[in-house]
Amino acid sequence: MTGRAVLAARAPGPRLDDEPTYRALFADRDTWAPYVRAVCRHHGLAPAEPVSATLPGTFPTFAAGGRWVVKFFGELFDGRRCHAVEREAHRLAEAVPGLPVPALLAEGALLPDGRWPYLVFAFAPGESLGATFERVPAGRRRALARRLGAWLRRFHAAPLNG
Repeated sequence: MTGRAVLAARAPGPRLDDEPTYRALFADRDTWAPYVRAVCRHHGLAPAEPVSATLPGTFPTFAAGGRWVVKFFGELFDGRRCHAVEREAHRLAEAVPGLPVPALLAEGALLPDGRWPYLVFAFAPGESLGATFERVPAGRRRALARRLGAWLRRFHAAPLNG
């Protein structure tokens, strides 16, 4: 994993510290593509094109070049704490044998004071189950539920040290 980086002198785009503006822009490709490209360039992950939004969640998350996923943790919704929690959960999940976990490739922050931290993961190709659920036959859904249950059981059995 590449070391921590600081990539910008100011926060992304327009002010994203109020919820209505954040909701309007957190998945906006045009707002975030320059930052996604800068993160990828800084960590030697090129080419970063195309940049595309992933499924909406809580924080701005974008696929880059079909090879990487960049997730930014903003000021709202306790972003710094969520960044630390996700990083630790990933570390724990990686230690579970047989659990399919994308590699954490890099991390850093957009601002010198540590605001807007980010994580960069390897891209896991595929479709969202939510987007394809109706097309998946019932037998395949049950098999998937069993597989997910087995993975979840392994994850829950992981030792919590540190």
